Amino acid sequence: MKPVGHMAVVAGMAFLLAAADVPAVQQVGDALAAGSRARDAHKRVAAADLLVALGAVPAEGQNDLGLEWRKGKQRTPAYRDRILGPVYRGLTLDPGAAARFEQSFFAGQTARVAVVAVDHAPVVLQVFDDEGKARCAAARTICEWVPSWTTRVRVEVQNKGSQRGRFFVVMQ
Repeated sequence: MKPVGHMAVVAGMAFLLAAADVPAVQQVGDALAAGSRARDAHKRVAAADLLVALGAVPAEGQNDLGLEWRKGKQRTPAYRDRILGPVYRGLTLDPGAAARFEQSFFAGQTARVAVVAVDHAPVVLQVFDDEGKARCAAARTICEWVPSWTTRVRVEVQNKGSQRGRFFVVMQ
């Protein structure tokens, strides 16, 4: 059987995701999880290429996995306006532990937050607006809403599993 090049894998992944009408925020999360699980360098590079194609960049202080998966463990400082485009953040949480952080979103534009469990651990995603009102407070893996004004929200991710779990949070 002839080996398939990583560009063909990227094209195939992008086609399948687009054909399934999967939101970009979920595509980024799926690419991050696939690259993290990959044992083959070509699959990691394919996931990195998909991240680049989707415009995903790491949150401030996070490693750029696209660069790492392409060139080894290189780290580059990331500068981005936190309110634009998809950004991802990697988390490792002990059983029952939670991570909390804030993110800003534009008024009148659909805001999306997704969480993907790399290790398939059960996870709870919650998003609260600047008044403390829950925008998404169930055992969901994706949350969408349209903010009435440009504001910061609090994002909470909790590992509901009995073992340590690795997660990616994607915000768009």
